[in-house]
Amino acid sequence: VWLPRLAGLLEGLALLAQRLPQRPTLPAQVAASVLAAIRAALAVVPDAADSLSVAASLHVARLTLGIYLHLAAPLQHAGGSSRSQAKRPHASLAEVEDVLLHVAGLQARCALCLLRAPGARGRSPQSAAAASELLGSAYGALSAMFGAVPQEGARLPPWTRKPHVVLEVFKALLEGVYDSRSGAEAARVASSVARLWEAYAQGGTRLVAQSAGRAGKATYQAKIQRATKGFVIMLIAHALDQQRRWAGIEAAVKRSLTRLEPDRRGGARNGETQSWKEVVGVLQTGMVPLLSCLDGSDHLKQSLYASLREPLSTMFKEMHEGYQKRSKYSGEA
Repeated sequence: VWLPRLAGLLEGLALLAQRLPQRPTLPAQVAASVLAAIRAALAVVPDAADSLSVAASLHVARLTLGIYLHLAAPLQHAGGSSRSQAKRPHASLAEVEDVLLHVAGLQARCALCLLRAPGARGRSPQSAAAASELLGSAYGALSAMFGAVPQEGARLPPWTRKPHVVLEVFKALLEGVYDSRSGAEAARVASSVARLWEAYAQGGTRLVAQSAGRAGKATYQAKIQRATKGFVIMLIAHALDQQRRWAGIEAAVKRSLTRLEPDRRGGARNGETQSWKEVVGVLQTGMVPLLSCLDGSDHLKQSLYASLREPLSTMFKEMHEGYQKRSKYSGEA
């Protein structure tokens, strides 16, 4: 009885949070009260995959995201580029970001549970739709955090100090690609993963040279690049492992078709094949920014290579050689 009412309340609060003006910013006491309410909601919303619990979880995520974007907005419009001119973050911003990361992780894992559910439940369109929304919500949280990286700041963003939490969300999203019910959905999630990989490798979504961190530049995003590059090898290792576990395009197409009515399978085969081929291409291209982080860092390449077992070590060697051939200027006319 209480969960539908709570879901309705959370939906209304989420709408209000999404419409908050950039100025004035919520006072610290008000933001702290809202954050306490969000944590209380998380404590009582069931960690389940039924439709009502998923809806409530999505409302909590939208509420948290709305508050986060509101509190982070002043940093995006702070003038000047020197440290003395950098605007101080809101007192509650780091805590809200922590909750946002926590919710993203919960949602990504819940999506995987839905996609991997056995029997009729695992094949139901409702489960597929819910998983899609949850993965989209988790992507939105990470995208917002990377997009909120300011031009300058005295301290690095809080998410840089929680690399393993961020990486767990990354990993769940990538696994969601391979577990997707259709090639079209897999391609959509793959595109999201590729965009997040690039943002993580660049230290944010601002257009800066990815070599800034390697060149020792003192810009804010270059500092973030240096802080996170050591964890990129974990993303590469996980991507290789998922690629190895995947049965391939034909098996993915067959699995997607079995979820359709028999009379629709013939007409859908070509589309599914093209979509899954697109997935492979998107992920291969998306790996380029991650591999770029290894340029000039032989110790990272050696650490990754030494940590991989066959056939992953050979897969990495071939992938990196292919990257070097495609991305490096050969000097030929």
